Amino acid sequence: MVVSKRPLVCDGLKRIIEEVTETTVTAARDEKTASSLAVELTPAVVVVERPDIQATDLDCFFAHENHAVKVVVIGRNDDKIAVYSRLPVQAATQENLAKAIK
Repeated sequence: MVVSKRPLVCDGLKRIIEEVTETTVTAARDEKTASSLAVELTPAVVVVERPDIQATDLDCFFAHENHAVKVVVIGRNDDKIAVYSRLPVQAATQENLAKAIK
């Protein structure tokens, strides 16, 4: 699942991930909608684009047992990526982004 308020970013990430992983990706324009969809769809990974990569309020993605195992946060204002997970993950690099999504 991809989450971004900006349609171009949301659609672009969705398309890239679908091409790289050969899976269908759901897109949501806000985190509240994404949280509701996550209960229904149980995505393995949620990619969220935010102004920064702080994880102060990611509970909406981890609160329900059917929610994602991994949340990848892409910072809008910098080139950093953060990976939050219920399970251990490797360092959050661009190379590991594709691995985290697969």
